[in-house]
Amino acid sequence: MPRVKKYIFLCLGILFLVLSYFGIIMPGIPAIPFILLAGWCFLQSSETLYNWMLSRKYIGPMLQKYFSGEKVSKGAIWFVISQLWLSILIALFVFNLKIIAKISVVVVGIVCSIIIYMLLNKTAK
Repeated sequence: MPRVKKYIFLCLGILFLVLSYFGIIMPGIPAIPFILLAGWCFLQSSETLYNWMLSRKYIGPMLQKYFSGEKVSKGAIWFVISQLWLSILIALFVFNLKIIAKISVVVVGIVCSIIIYMLLNKTAK
């Protein structure tokens, strides 16, 4: 079972990493939450990919600060979550989505907000 868990985290890490790069180049998609989630997933599954992320110019310092146990301010936590919800609101009002897609986006936003809050709050000031 641990091997299956490792591959699940690896796939999720790759998905979150791809989403974070979309967030960097496209307005309305948050990058920071996906970077943190990808780093955490790679930390659980692939030391090689985690170290690769740490060596990146822009995302490496953010991950190093977070995973080294440095304190994260409450303001930074709420900034990341607000960036996520700003992106969700843009998606809901700009794109012509069917009701099931809107509900799905909101549910994913709630789940991601809870995960981000739990991950970042463990080291909050």
